[in-house]
Amino acid sequence: MVGTLLLALCLQEETWTERKLATIPLEVTVRNSGTIFSADGRAVFWAGKSEKTGKASIWKNQTPGEGFDNVQRQTINPDGRTLAYMAYEGRKVFMMAGGRRDPAFDVLTQAYISDDGNVVAYRAHTPEGEVMVVNGKIGRAYDKVHTPIFNPKTGEVAYVTSFKDKASLVVGEKEIVVKDQAYFPVWRPDGALVACGFKEGKESFVIVGDKRMKSYDEVSGPKFAPDGTTVTYSAKRDGKSYIVVGEREVGPFENAIAYVVDPRLEVAAVAFGKPRELRILWKGREGVRYDKMLSFSADLQGRYLLEPAIAPDGATFAFRGQREGKWRVILGDREGPPFEEIGLPAFSRDGRQVAYTAVIRDEYFIVAGDLQLGPFTFAGPPQLREDGRRVAFGARIGNEFWWKVSELPQPR
Repeated sequence: MVGTLLLALCLQEETWTERKLATIPLEVTVRNSGTIFSADGRAVFWAGKSEKTGKASIWKNQTPGEGFDNVQRQTINPDGRTLAYMAYEGRKVFMMAGGRRDPAFDVLTQAYISDDGNVVAYRAHTPEGEVMVVNGKIGRAYDKVHTPIFNPKTGEVAYVTSFKDKASLVVGEKEIVVKDQAYFPVWRPDGALVACGFKEGKESFVIVGDKRMKSYDEVSGPKFAPDGTTVTYSAKRDGKSYIVVGEREVGPFENAIAYVVDPRLEVAAVAFGKPRELRILWKGREGVRYDKMLSFSADLQGRYLLEPAIAPDGATFAFRGQREGKWRVILGDREGPPFEEIGLPAFSRDGRQVAYTAVIRDEYFIVAGDLQLGPFTFAGPPQLREDGRRVAFGARIGNEFWWKVSELPQPR
């Protein structure tokens, strides 16, 4: 027990130790897109093509992997233990997953990996239709299959499909629900059941496990409140929007596109309005206008995340909004500086510090509180120490990859 605790503490400290991870050889060409750093800061996975051999590889730090005609769409689980990527040999494309070479297909999508690294799933095209491939096993063919979602406890895969004029929710290898449309499945945090949005005829609704919720004209994808059991979603009826928390409606609002439910199960904030006239309602006050606001995004594995980003305390949140062509992070009624692009915000445990990646004229920066670090050739998503006193992130500086750590000024 003591040994396990010491190992955990050592791994934690690794995250907050700055180090150079790799130097790019002169004969190797690198694509910044797809470069991934492990969460503990000990590894960078990058795609490089050797001018000497003409082969492309996924490198881990200074060591190249197997050579192919081309490689792309690499992804890892959080600790970097499992790597998966698409590899090309001539006209053949196949998935390299955790060192395993899967069968070739005509077309693949990127891989998705469970957090523990034990399950790799991806979509592939066959003559019969699209299939989900899970740990090398090919599933049933449909007209379309969508992003796999992993059970947080077991790694079991859930996804939605469409076939002819019907859509289904598939869990494991079994069709659970079949309706006209299905979208945005999500596992409950304890892994006990799946919630998913559906449409049948003119009625739209959420099903949680085997319970069908109230019908509306439209419903968004569901998510679970901070208590881990109460389902929430936005819904439209007769031209008005509502936020649904369990069985309770809050609203109406004008076209609600994103919202926050706090630990008390109260709707703390709502982004709403017409396109180019979007605002945030927070503490009873409407904020400034935005042209666009994100209602969902994708993480490094391409998995859907419903906006806004919410801190571990469940009460602090960050929207991302665009005005006059520039993106900003919005914390309550405070705006961050404008950038051409901004990444998903990360929070300290108490929600007092926020950090994110930003881009100006192809140069990368890390913004953490009032601190702006950079520019870098490339920078990955930052993470904040639990006490909010340090920020850590991966960056490319010239021809070197680094794991950078910086002290942060404390908010007043």
